[in-house]
Amino acid sequence: MPQNKLSMYRWRKHKDVVWAGLLFLIGGLTTIALTAVDVRTGLENQYWPSTPGQMLSARLLGGYGRTPYHITVEYVYEVDGYRYRGHVIGYGGFHLVWNSDEAQRRVAGWRAKTWVPVFYDPAEPERAVLISGVDEGIFIYFIVGGVAAVLGILFFFVKEAPS
Repeated sequence: MPQNKLSMYRWRKHKDVVWAGLLFLIGGLTTIALTAVDVRTGLENQYWPSTPGQMLSARLLGGYGRTPYHITVEYVYEVDGYRYRGHVIGYGGFHLVWNSDEAQRRVAGWRAKTWVPVFYDPAEPERAVLISGVDEGIFIYFIVGGVAAVLGILFFFVKEAPS
């Protein structure tokens, strides 16, 4: 069989593996890139000034089976006479909690009409968080993304499966 026909035969035989490799590689690299953006923003907001804010709501969602609890919040705060509405807890997974007691404790601390410190970006005051810094749990996303990317690369080296 000529070389050209042989390589076309291998492509047809292994194209599913190649596509899977591409998906793993792109997914892994995307996860790493998005996590890096969250880490950078979390490191930046450690130096943001704070202002008093008032909680409007804090809700606990999910937690069914093996899924994490998802905390949603809404708060208002004022900067230079302008009133803003925020919903970000922090960067890097602060809104996801696996432990029921920890999730309940966090939500209880953000009851409606309580005053909380709000950290805001002085250049863009509409960007704000309740917890500054980076949640250390975010680094698991670097690991997951890295493993997926490596698996994606390994898919490209798959030869023929043993018969």
